Amino acid sequence: MTVFLVLLSLVAQPAALAANDCPPIVGMLPQGPSQAVAAYGTLFFLGRGPVLTIVDPSQPTDLRIIGEITLPNTIRGIAFQHTFHGTFAMVATGKGGLRIIDISNPPNPVEIAAFTEIEEVMSVATTRTLAFLTGSSKTSGENIFIIDTSNPTSPELVGGYDPDGYAFVLDVAVKGDFAFVAHNENGLLILDVSNPAEPLFHAEVSTLPGYARSIEISNNFAYVASSGEGLRIFDISNPAEPIFVGLKSFSAVSHHLTVFEKTVYVTLGLLGCNSFDVTDPANPVFLARVIPPGYCYQAAARDGQLGTASYEGGMHLYDVTIPQSPFELGNIETPGRTSDLAAFGNFLMAIDYDHQRLRIIDITDPSLPTESLTVDIEGRLSQIMVVDQHAYLTSSIGVQIFDISDPLAPTRLGVMTNGNPQLLRMPVVLGEYAFTPWGEGVGSALLISTDISDPHSPVEISRLGFTCGLADYLYAVGRDHYVYLGCGQRTLVFDVDDPKHIIQLGFSDSSDNIYSSALGVDNHLAIANQNLEIIDISDPYDPFQVGTLETAGASVGVSIHGRTALVADYGEGLLVVDISDPAAPNPVCSYETPAKTGSIDVDGRYIYVSLASGGLAIFEHWDGAIFADSFESSDTSSWAGSWSR
Repeated sequence: MTVFLVLLSLVAQPAALAANDCPPIVGMLPQGPSQAVAAYGTLFFLGRGPVLTIVDPSQPTDLRIIGEITLPNTIRGIAFQHTFHGTFAMVATGKGGLRIIDISNPPNPVEIAAFTEIEEVMSVATTRTLAFLTGSSKTSGENIFIIDTSNPTSPELVGGYDPDGYAFVLDVAVKGDFAFVAHNENGLLILDVSNPAEPLFHAEVSTLPGYARSIEISNNFAYVASSGEGLRIFDISNPAEPIFVGLKSFSAVSHHLTVFEKTVYVTLGLLGCNSFDVTDPANPVFLARVIPPGYCYQAAARDGQLGTASYEGGMHLYDVTIPQSPFELGNIETPGRTSDLAAFGNFLMAIDYDHQRLRIIDITDPSLPTESLTVDIEGRLSQIMVVDQHAYLTSSIGVQIFDISDPLAPTRLGVMTNGNPQLLRMPVVLGEYAFTPWGEGVGSALLISTDISDPHSPVEISRLGFTCGLADYLYAVGRDHYVYLGCGQRTLVFDVDDPKHIIQLGFSDSSDNIYSSALGVDNHLAIANQNLEIIDISDPYDPFQVGTLETAGASVGVSIHGRTALVADYGEGLLVVDISDPAAPNPVCSYETPAKTGSIDVDGRYIYVSLASGGLAIFEHWDGAIFADSFESSDTSSWAGSWSR
C-alpha cells in the first residue's frame, strides 16, 4: 500500500539510476477518470486517465471502443491535424508533454512523436502545420508555446509568449494569423502569430467579473467561458479591436466550451453541461442542460450528438437533434481513482475511490490483468489491507471486515465502529487483536484495542489516549507485540503485549508529517514523510533516525521487500532504494509510470503499483542481490505501507 509516482531524480543520484535498470513492467490496467473528449469525423476521442480511447457512435445505444493507446500521463486536451502526411491527434498530457498520434487507421492508433521540452502541457489547438500549447516551461516564464508540426514525426518549438500578469493561461484557439488566449482573470488575450517565431501582443479585453477559462472561435466570433459569470461573446472581425456583443449569465464555475454550428456547449462540473443557441450572438438563448454522472470537464459535439467527459462518469452520449430536449443514448464507463490496493493470491483488491467500489482484478496472467468483479461497499472507502483470508477496509462507517477466502464472493463479516467511525484509520492486526488509530485535527488521539477473534462481532477491550501534533496524519504498522504509529511529525512506539493495557514507550521526531511507514526484516522502520527516513527501533524506548534520503518529489508511501524499499514519490515516480546500509539509503533506479501512483504492494512474485488516475501497473521483482534477503507472507500489514490523497 502507498501513493503515486512518475520519475525521479535524486540528490547525489548515481549515474546508473535509470528506468531500464528497474524491475521490468509486466502488465498494466491503465484506464482512469475522464477529463477530455473531442469529436473528429464520425468518431469521438476520449481520455480515460492516460488512455486515448477511440469510440464509434454509429450504434449510439451500444457504443464501441474501436481503438486505444496508453500515453505517459493523464490526458488534458485533444486536437486534430490533417495533412498529406495523414491524420493525427495532438494530445496534451500534462507533464507527459504533447503526444502526436497517427489515427489514420483508428483501430490501430500509433504514437509517432512527442514534444516534451516544456514542463507541462494543459491544452492544445492546431492549424495545418502548427500546434499551440498552453502550459509551463522548465526554463522560462512562457505560458504559450508554438510548435512546428509540418513534419509530425519531428515537432519543433519555434516560438513562445510570456503574457504579462500572474494569471494562468488556461486555453487557446487559433484563427488565421491570430491566437486567442483565455487568460483567467486577465480576460481575452489576442496575439499576432503571423511570424510564429515572434508572437506579438495585439489586443486584450477584460472578461471581469468572470475569469476566462476556455475559448473557441467560430466564424468571426470568440466564445469565452467566463467562470463565475457565464458565456461572453466577442466580435473579432477586427482582431485589434474585439467588441463585446453578448452575454449569457450563470453563476456556476465553467470549465470548457465547444461550438458546433449555432450551438455552444459549456461544461459546469457537477452541474453538467449547458447548451445555448447563438444564432444571434448578441442574444444567446439557453436551450437545455444535461447532467451526466460525476464532474463534467469537457464536451464535444457532432451531427445530432453530444459527448461529455466526466471525471468519475466516463463518456455519456446524448441525442441533441432536438436541442431543447436532449436525451441520453449510451455511455462508456471508466474506473475512478484507485486510493489503495492489496494483493491476495491471484487477485488484487483495489478501492475505486470515486465510485466507492471494491474492484477484484484477476492477475493469474499478470501481463493481462482483468477486472473480474466490482462490489459496491457501504460508506466512503479509503484504504484496504489483507491479512490471511480477511480484508480490512477503512470507511466512513468504520473498519469493515470481509471474508475473501473466495475472492469472487467477498462477504462482509463485521464492522469496527469505536465511537465516531469516520475518524478510524487502518488498524494493525496482530493475532486475534486489531489496534486501530483514531483522531482528527490537532491534539488528542487514541489507539483502540479490539478483539477480532470473532470477526462477525468485534469487541473493543481497551483504548489509550495520547497527544498527537497533527492527528489527521495517523499511520500504524506492527510486529510481535509492538505498534509503531506515525502521528504528525512523530513516530510513537506502543507495547501491546497485553491488549487490555496498552503502554506508550518511546518516540522519534521527523522533519515532516508522516504519510506511511513500513517495517524491515531487522530492527529498522522506513517512513515516508516527503523524503525517506530510516528509524532504528532496536530499543523501543529510544527509537532514533539513522538515515535519510531526499527525494525529488513528495514521498508519501513506502513498502519494504527484504533489503529494498519501494518508494512512492508523489508526482515523480516509483523509486527502488537499497537500504542494506540503513545509515546510507541508496537509490538504485526509478521507473516512470503512465500516471501518478496511488499505492504499492509487494508479494513474493510481483510489485503492484496503483495509478491514482484509476488503473494499475505490475512489475517483476528485480533480480538484483538486494532482493535476496526477502521474506514472503500473506499478511502484508506489518511491512507494506501506504497513504492515499
